[in-house]
Amino acid sequence: PYKMTALSLGEQALWIHQVPENVGERVRVCIYSSDVSITLQKPEQTSIRNILRGQVAQIEIQDSRVDLAVLVEGHKIWASISKWAQNELRFSIGQDVYVQIKAVSVM
Repeated sequence: PYKMTALSLGEQALWIHQVPENVGERVRVCIYSSDVSITLQKPEQTSIRNILRGQVAQIEIQDSRVDLAVLVEGHKIWASISKWAQNELRFSIGQDVYVQIKAVSVM
């Protein structure tokens, strides 16, 4: 009833709008770093459907933001966060986190 497709990411699932591909076919997606947030604990009671666990793999400090790569089942998902959030949450390489993905584009 929701017209959604679950893509397999190892033991986790990434939900996208329904696509006509057959089961087992690869689907290429694009996730913009501005559509990703990071939490230290698994969120509950949220409208965001894509919440995946992973580990911080890379941290790049920019002029006005911090870009973090989170490794999720062998795939890097980038998030752009404020320096304020980084200073408060103190993300570090190897740390277990959850990514919340607000939007996914199918390529």
